[in-house]
Amino acid sequence: MSKLVDDPTNNPEKEIIDINEDSYSNSNRNTCWQRFFSKITNGSFRGALISVCIFSLGPGIQSMPLKFSKVGLFIGWGILLIASLINYMTMNILLKLSTNYKIKSYPSLVKRIFGSFFSNVLNLFVIFNNMGAFTLYLVIGNIFYINIII
Repeated sequence: MSKLVDDPTNNPEKEIIDINEDSYSNSNRNTCWQRFFSKITNGSFRGALISVCIFSLGPGIQSMPLKFSKVGLFIGWGILLIASLINYMTMNILLKLSTNYKIKSYPSLVKRIFGSFFSNVLNLFVIFNNMGAFTLYLVIGNIFYINIII
């Protein structure tokens, strides 16, 4: 098999080199099993990927198995379905209102509909929500990530 390669000296002529099967030696590469199931080291790609997944999915999805075990499978799925429908309807209402008023941010939409007092209250609730979420991330990261993953 041959490959066309650019000459590094900026010569307009192209050089054709021969690529052998032996030139791509797999002796220094890890197997799939070694890459997925070896120990996670500090600063590794897998460690960073797991951290991003944990923090992006949030504490809600991580606590679902515990909640399902407490309330039961059918009630858990029922509550999840009802919450999903409520979320869908709420987002649909917000999208229709933002389209009608031609407003692109949620605080501006609240200010337009309910006034500036409720816009400030919304900003305060967002701050408290973020503080609570960060606290939960610290707790979940401390309990689950350290004890289970490492």
